Amino acid sequence: MNKDTKGVSPQELIAVAKSDHYSGLPFAIRRSNLLVLFCAIVAALGGFLFGFDTAVISGVEQPLQRLWQLNDFIHGLAVAIALYGTVTGALLAGLIGDMLGRRMMLFLVGILYLVSAVATALAPEIWSFMVFRFIGGLGVGAASVVAP
Repeated sequence: MNKDTKGVSPQELIAVAKSDHYSGLPFAIRRSNLLVLFCAIVAALGGFLFGFDTAVISGVEQPLQRLWQLNDFIHGLAVAIALYGTVTGALLAGLIGDMLGRRMMLFLVGILYLVSAVATALAPEIWSFMVFRFIGGLGVGAASVVAP
């Protein structure tokens, strides 16, 4: 038991941790700590999207080439176009985020993800597939700027 808490009941410790006043206990949980934890999780998820998108496309790039009989150039473009969208989204997100605010920008990023996910899954041909992968890349790039 910590020397600072000797003789203090667990109920008293919980009451201090939940209160707005910090009593000097080294392990007291405060609301600001929860906010920092939440922000760290959101930022980590924004960074996670980069690797996730790359892993997803690497698993299906050969079946896509066979499905639509793609030449090497179009095949490479279909795989890489989300990264072009990511760069574009990262470049534009700061300016748009300043105009709309972070919360609205994150809402729009969520819409970009939703549209991209559904539309790429239902794409009837390669060109619409690439357009919606680019849109998904815009979302990934914007999230990497706005989320942290």
